[in-house]
Amino acid sequence: MEAEDTLGETQLRGISITDKHGLAQTLTIFPGWYAGRAQHIHVKAHVNYTIYLNDTISFGNIPYTGQVFFDQDSLSTINVNWPYTQDTTDLTLTPMTMSLPGKRTPLGTILL
Repeated sequence: MEAEDTLGETQLRGISITDKHGLAQTLTIFPGWYAGRAQHIHVKAHVNYTIYLNDTISFGNIPYTGQVFFDQDSLSTINVNWPYTQDTTDLTLTPMTMSLPGKRTPLGTILL
């Protein structure tokens, strides 16, 4: 799906439909960062949605909202490459409380 009026914008938006087992796979680029936040991806689960013929969606309930964070070693390896080296915004490190792979916190966060 394509959003209108996004030329030159750097925010990423996408939708992945799950299979009969509730699994989805998404291919994306690695996220950048903004002031005060560690690199992350926002995740929302939508149920009871409708996809229309013109590729627009009517969303139903949102039973889960969370974020996916990345371990700091992976970030350090990736962030020394272009285009991440062009960002002059201070980098916020991944919170130490999320240091175990796959750990979910009460705020709905996951560390990869």
